[in-house]
Amino acid sequence: MRLYDWEARLSDYICRVAKTPFEYGVHDCALFAAGGVEAVTGSNPAVKWAGRYGCALGGLRQMRRVGYADHIDCAARLFPAISAAARMAGDLAVVTQGDDRALGIVQGALIYVLLGDQIGLVPAHRASQILGVR
Repeated sequence: MRLYDWEARLSDYICRVAKTPFEYGVHDCALFAAGGVEAVTGSNPAVKWAGRYGCALGGLRQMRRVGYADHIDCAARLFPAISAAARMAGDLAVVTQGDDRALGIVQGALIYVLLGDQIGLVPAHRASQILGVR
């Protein structure tokens, strides 16, 4: 359930982490998306994994240890897939770049994604899936 002040909380979160360096287990796409969920709902679904891995393979091992194929599978099981037309700010988006899939945070017609050591924006039509954070 979204908090009454979720919009201000999400905006504050994005500003706070905008220039945080990318680091697996600290500030990667999964933890970035989970922080967005926390801003919107007050609950962080990835708190138990933060700081417990230091590379992509370590993160994958954490996910597989609890029955998920990867971070995308985890998010897809926690949040329902919704149509692109039903998306709203604060929902999660699966963005594919080459062979890599990343989680981003919907912001209207754009999606916040991690691009190196900063947050970037990509068009929402780049999302292969939208997950409703409600």
